[in-house]
Formats: sequence, C-alpha cells, structure tokens
Amino acid sequence: SAAYPPSSEVVLRVKKRAEEATAWAAAAEEIIKTGKRISMEEAKEITDKADKLNITCQEYKTLRNALRTTRGWIIRVKKCGAANGQTHVTGVTELINEHSNFIVTAMEEVSKLKQAMCGYCICRLPYEGFMIGCDGCGEWYHGPCVGVNEEQAEKFDKYVCVRCYTLRVYKENTAAVAGIVRK
Repeated sequence: SAAYPPSSEVVLRVKKRAEEATAWAAAAEEIIKTGKRISMEEAKEITDKADKLNITCQEYKTLRNALRTTRGWIIRVKKCGAANGQTHVTGVTELINEHSNFIVTAMEEVSKLKQAMCGYCICRLPYEGFMIGCDGCGEWYHGPCVGVNEEQAEKFDKYVCVRCYTLRVYKENTAAVAGIVRK
C-alpha cells in the first residue's frame, strides 16, 4: 500500500483532529478529576464538541451521563411542585442536597428550590399549601396561620396582614394625638 507523505492534506487533517481530540480529553479529564462544576450549557458545548470529533472515550461517557443525570433531576424538580408550594420541605431539601453532588449544575432550578425554602408567613416556614399575599407589604402568609381559607380569600378585594393593619392604625393614632397635642 502507498504511504501518505507527512505533508499530505489528509495526514495534516488527521493530525489536527487527533490534537483536538487529545486536548478535549485532557480538558474533560481535568473537569472530572478536580470535581469542577460546570453549567448545563458548558456541558452541552463540551459534549457537542466531542460528538463533532467523534470521541467516545470514558471522559465523554462520564460527562454525557452527568448531563443526563442533571436533565433527569430538572424534570423531577418540575414535577415536585415546589414552585407552587405543592411539595413538602423535606423533598425540596433532598433535591438540593442531591444537586450538590453533580458535576453538571442547574443553578436556576436550585435557586427556585431555595426560594421555595425561604421563610414566609408569621410562622417563617416555607411556601406550602394555600398562601395569601398582603397587598400592603407583599409578604405571603399560610391561610391557616392567618385564619383565612381559599373560599374567604376569593371574596377579598385586598388582603392586609396584621402587621400592615397595626402600622396603619398606629400612624392614624399618632397623627390624631399629634393634632390634639398641637391644640
């Protein structure tokens, strides 16, 4: 068989592809060994590049599986109902803890889960179940904590929480007292 000369265009292309593949594998190995966390977008770019280079090494398989795991986790986050208070706090905590072990991250979803864990209401517990928002301060309250059910809430034009109501009464009374004192 005839040998290709080292300056042949085919040989140069093969060499270039081999160098790109080696550089890709080294970068992927670095991510995996150091435990560096990358975003879904970065992982997609990296795996797409491997697909273009036709790479099927272990590092590729590891990153591809990490990307699939994160995508599956995102689906579970959406199904859990945390965004609308449909899940229990322990379920949200488990999802957040699980994410902390991922190579490929989904920080937007983690932020949503953490937001669901924020303390609301006078009880300072997370968003869960029926909630009603105060039109004065924007704070959210669990219906049972403030003695309001969904049926009652539908009849309200506005809901003002105890804190805002107390503040309004205080301001009205101080204005009245100040008027009396001035006389």
